[in-house]
Amino acid sequence: MKKILTLLAVATAVTTGSSAAMTGKFYGGLGLGMKKVHAEMGGYTASLGGRASNSDIYDVTSDKFAGQVFLGYRLGVSEMFYAGLEIDANSPYTYKNEADPEVKRNNTEFNEPKIKTGLGFGASLLLGWNVNESSSLFIRLGGEYRKHQISPNLGSAFNGLTHQQRTAKRSYTDFSFVPGVGGTMKMNDTLELSLDYRVNIGNGKKFGTNSTTDFTTKHTDKSHTMMARISYCFKKLG
Repeated sequence: MKKILTLLAVATAVTTGSSAAMTGKFYGGLGLGMKKVHAEMGGYTASLGGRASNSDIYDVTSDKFAGQVFLGYRLGVSEMFYAGLEIDANSPYTYKNEADPEVKRNNTEFNEPKIKTGLGFGASLLLGWNVNESSSLFIRLGGEYRKHQISPNLGSAFNGLTHQQRTAKRSYTDFSFVPGVGGTMKMNDTLELSLDYRVNIGNGKKFGTNSTTDFTTKHTDKSHTMMARISYCFKKLG
């Protein structure tokens, strides 16, 4: 977090001599960066004689490429502050066997699990502070919809299930809360550079296997993303 704040402080210290405030304009652009993903996939089995349970957790942390396209609008509230709305589409990612696939607890296990996510579509409210005529800081409060597909590929502890049950893919769409912070720097009247840090906090999903009660799986997903973004301001629309 200290590194992020240092980068934002450097960004706000740089000026380009522009005379226009950073408000009241439509903009759009691209972002590139890295995403650190942390996911957990948990298993649950029930014994034939009752509800004595065993559980297993497949835990993975992985660095992934992050790409984004976005559109937004800023409206000046005063000379110092602005509010804005932004929509974006974010790149998908997949991870497989990036942690020990033989993680075991109480005789349950996953064998080569795979987790795949689709494109993420989000919207955010931005609250910003014009540090000077060419630099600003902002906080982000938003959300994102993203589809997840998980393939537990259950191991030998689940030989009592059919092959179809042990390898069934499960999909769901999750809404994530997305808070964040950032800094923007004007290059000229139409181009801006920015640093954007955000956290995606998903709700996760718990569901069973093909209507049986022998196995239930739960998946949760959380990520931290840092991006450098370049945007073009549409002066005629501002």
